[in-house]
Amino acid sequence: MLIQLMVLLFALNPMPAGARYAFAQAESARIQATYEHEMAARAEAERIRLVSLSEREAEAVVLRRSALTETRYDAAPAAPPPRAVPTSSTASDIAEAAILAGWPASLAPKVERVAMCESGGLTSAVAPAGYVGLMQVAPWLHGAVPEDAVGQLAQALAVYHAQGWGAWPVCGQK
Repeated sequence: MLIQLMVLLFALNPMPAGARYAFAQAESARIQATYEHEMAARAEAERIRLVSLSEREAEAVVLRRSALTETRYDAAPAAPPPRAVPTSSTASDIAEAAILAGWPASLAPKVERVAMCESGGLTSAVAPAGYVGLMQVAPWLHGAVPEDAVGQLAQALAVYHAQGWGAWPVCGQK
């Protein structure tokens, strides 16, 4: 409301533009000073009120106030909830899933060896470096990793076609 009134006064006022600007600056400074004075007075009144409270009551008031007004920007984002039961596969399950995923039957034994070496047969395995799944695929390069063994092995087959066994430099060379 105050700003609208000031705009109307400036529009009707024959004052030169420079003088209007100086007046607006002075008025803005006055309003800011008034606001700061009111906030200081409120803070002092709150301090006096807290002094009159018992120490325990004052602590409770401070805790309530900080809980209501505190915004934490430095807090780490919440971690995703862990999966309830990690899905593991035996070597024969992996070989069967590899064939279902499109791997040639002749490569199924090597696929199962690489999967057991990379993840221990866990479809939910996540390496510290961020590689995911049975074949420890890089999701930042190859997209989201499916949760099921057949889907993971189908994705690994695409990686194999693009990079060969070199995509698994340690386990792929065994």
